[in-house]
Amino acid sequence: MYRFIETIRLEHGVVPHLQWHQLRLDRTLTHFGWRTGICLEQLIHEKELPEQGVFKIRIVYGQQGVESFEHSAYLVKPINSVQLVELPEQQQYAFKFEDRNWLARLLKDAGTDDLLMHRQGKLLDASYANIALLIKGDWLTPLNPLLEGTCRARLLAEGKLNTAELSVQDLLDCDEIRWINAMLPWEGAPRMNRNEISQMIRV
Repeated sequence: MYRFIETIRLEHGVVPHLQWHQLRLDRTLTHFGWRTGICLEQLIHEKELPEQGVFKIRIVYGQQGVESFEHSAYLVKPINSVQLVELPEQQQYAFKFEDRNWLARLLKDAGTDDLLMHRQGKLLDASYANIALLIKGDWLTPLNPLLEGTCRARLLAEGKLNTAELSVQDLLDCDEIRWINAMLPWEGAPRMNRNEISQMIRV
């Protein structure tokens, strides 16, 4: 039976942008024909959660509803090295499945802090985040990512990002790359500039 996760940022007792997580959860439930009526706002309201500091809320859910609810202190993971990895066509991740073992194996095999995945030269995602590239003054994110993250969706709706078919060459030519997800605010997202990319990435 499939199980899915929502990873949500809790910052000083406040959960920002919760509506984007609810939209993704509802879309997942609808796709699989499940009607569990999970309300994230009510679920979080019922929990005793820290009011100081930054925490990661991790919710596991499935056909039977919410199966676990956890929170833990969160620190941004530094990214000092990355490796390009090509994914086969059959490797898809359109929904946020709990089972991410295949990604963990790829990352372990690479021996780097993160992966930048592509399919036939077209950029997709990093291993745990969407990516945004600064190209000629515009912030662009891959048109067809491996997973459509909630932060990516919000930044697109706010006009801070645009989509484009980005290639591996664009990655090497861009002025900056940022890693974005619900735990990484735009201003504090891990990033590399052009020189760091050319020095650190393994092609």
